[in-house]
Amino acid sequence: MDLGQKYIEDNIFEVEEKFANKIIELSFESQTEIIYDIAKSSSDLPVGFGWTQAVYGVIKEEGIYYLIEYLKEEDEVLLIIDIFFVEVDEYLDAILEGKTI
Repeated sequence: MDLGQKYIEDNIFEVEEKFANKIIELSFESQTEIIYDIAKSSSDLPVGFGWTQAVYGVIKEEGIYYLIEYLKEEDEVLLIIDIFFVEVDEYLDAILEGKTI
C-alpha cells in the first residue's frame, strides 16, 4: 500500500535573515511568543501594495516591546523583514493607533 501525504504544509510567513539573526538572541520562550503572535495575526495584517509596514508587540513576561517590519502583498506569503526593540512609550502610542498584534 502506497502512503500519500498526510498533511498539507502551508507557509503562513517567511522571515528575512535580519529578523532571524536578531530573534535568535532572545530566550526560546520569547522567540516562541513572537512567532506565535505573528502567526496568529498574519491574516489580519493589511496589504501594503508594495510598501513595508510595521506592527508592534510585547513579550509580556519579560516586558520587551518590539516593532516588526513586514511586507504583505495580495495572494503572497507574508514576509517578516526585521524586528526592532522599542521603548514602552512607542508601544503605547502604537496601541492608540491600532498598530499592535
